[in-house]
Amino acid sequence: MESSNGLSAPVKKRKKAKFNSNLTGFLMGGLPTVIAFCWLGFFPKIMGFILPFTKVQGTNLSTLTFVGLNNFRYLFTNPNSYFWKSFSVSCKYLFSVPIGMGIALFVATQLDKNIRGAKGFRVIMFLPTFVSGVAMSIFWRYVFQTDTGILNSLFKLFGAGSIDFLNSERLYMPSVIFTTTWGACANSVLFQASLANVDQSIKESAKIDGASEFKTFWKITFPAISPTTFYQLIMSLIGALQVFTSLQLLSNGTIGPNGAALSLVYYVYEMAFEWSGEGSGLGMATACAMIFEWFIILLTVIVFTTSKKWVHYD
Repeated sequence: MESSNGLSAPVKKRKKAKFNSNLTGFLMGGLPTVIAFCWLGFFPKIMGFILPFTKVQGTNLSTLTFVGLNNFRYLFTNPNSYFWKSFSVSCKYLFSVPIGMGIALFVATQLDKNIRGAKGFRVIMFLPTFVSGVAMSIFWRYVFQTDTGILNSLFKLFGAGSIDFLNSERLYMPSVIFTTTWGACANSVLFQASLANVDQSIKESAKIDGASEFKTFWKITFPAISPTTFYQLIMSLIGALQVFTSLQLLSNGTIGPNGAALSLVYYVYEMAFEWSGEGSGLGMATACAMIFEWFIILLTVIVFTTSKKWVHYD
């Protein structure tokens, strides 16, 4: 027996059951994902393109008014803006990238020589990744304290005076960069993995021909591990530009001496959630975040472009 649309009742019943089954599966499995994507991904992205051109009192979106390019004009030209100061702080922190990568590469090359206890050292070098960044920042704050800090206590034992590491604009950033050396060796794990794949016969041939250890490393080993170095460089640059926790905790929640702790990310946070009045609010913070995003993209493009001259995949 056929229905009016030309399908038999059993076939129509099976199609309806299949539709109901697919609908139930979507509602139970797919719909929560779609809602989460829209709420946490799509909607914030759309707002990220709108808010930079608006003025918002704090985070109250009901006060939203369009102001065009005024937020960008304020950030770039207003003397009360901390944009250029925070930009310089983030750029200074980038010096931690070559220092960290240099330490990681040096440790990896030494462990690659199969020295006694190398496996134990590899485990020790990787331990910092299990320690919370918040906990380590608090630890280093106690190390650098002026009166009761570990370093200044050692100085006093030798009759030297105290050094105000975290309240000096000149010493603040070098002190913060010094704290990054704690976890630098964790990246040596990737370098060790790439060093293990270097053709040893080529290195042996170079040594037989009289090449020094440095020249062998620079001409053979480094080009062989350049893809890993390139990956480490990209990830380290982006990670360094996103620094927030260590700067905030080492400055005890302030912007540091003369704004020395105010990185771009920290500046965005302060404008959006802490400060009030001129130069604050979600609109101003999002405008700064947009500039920051384009700066990261530009820096990444430059690194990718220049990598063609020093990264070798063969």
